[in-house]
Amino acid sequence: MKKLALALLAALSAVPARAALSAADFQVFSLGSIRYARSDFEGRAGAAGDARFKDFSLGAKEERGAATLIVGGSAQLSDGSVLRGGVRAGAGAVLTRVDVHGAVVEASGDAAQLAGVCRELLAASDRLAALPADASESWDGGLVLAARPGAARTLVRLSAERLGEARVVVLRVDAGAVLVVDVTGSRAGLANAELRREGEGAIVFNFAGARELELTGVAVPGVILAPRAATRFVSGRIDGRLYVGGLEGDGQVNEAGASALSAALASSGGAEVSVSRARLPELSALSDRLSEERARFDGAR
Repeated sequence: MKKLALALLAALSAVPARAALSAADFQVFSLGSIRYARSDFEGRAGAAGDARFKDFSLGAKEERGAATLIVGGSAQLSDGSVLRGGVRAGAGAVLTRVDVHGAVVEASGDAAQLAGVCRELLAASDRLAALPADASESWDGGLVLAARPGAARTLVRLSAERLGEARVVVLRVDAGAVLVVDVTGSRAGLANAELRREGEGAIVFNFAGARELELTGVAVPGVILAPRAATRFVSGRIDGRLYVGGLEGDGQVNEAGASALSAALASSGGAEVSVSRARLPELSALSDRLSEERARFDGAR
């Protein structure tokens, strides 16, 4: 993993902020590794590190023929299906009893583009976290997070503790609008809560400062953006996108149209993001921490 971190940092130094691949190309993306079993992602998945899948399916709604899984490290897949595309892995792929409807290739050149996606997600999360809140939470049979009538984008900010305490979360946002739920704190989670969506607008949960995120027994509409968080997602469903620092579990991720993240950024003054070279030490530290998470997870198996 140390070698992978150095390769990632070298790629970050060598390429511009805009790369051919972007966050919008992925339904699920991990800045570290993915360890997943007994579940499925309907769209494209990617990781800057390694990927391990068992008893899985990928890409039921991905474009036929496109790479459905793209990873910077190695890919180990067993007992599953890559339904509408292939696999690209920087350090090679090992497939055991896997049905693949596309090419399986070793593609070390993808590291630069995956590094660009990492930069984009970190910058996007920080940018949303820097916006001022323009609405407050309320209570009406549950925690209510509501967009302002007629506003293109509304941001509600609350603590991870407050969100984690709620048994019912009502999300109100009309079609064409964006609701950003900016959650503060280094440890965050949603466990066995009911999330009620009212309206057809876009929803983004932003966990810019979270280092640990746990999602258990919840159905989440919209985008989860937690690019620094080692994330455990079990017994639940996301109808949208999942962008995290590292990922393990068995939660399902369903495709749900265009990314709310792009809409949220556009509503805050344009979709362009830039990242300075000062972010390189942060990515190095993030890679080290996710390596520790990987070792802990592998040791518990």
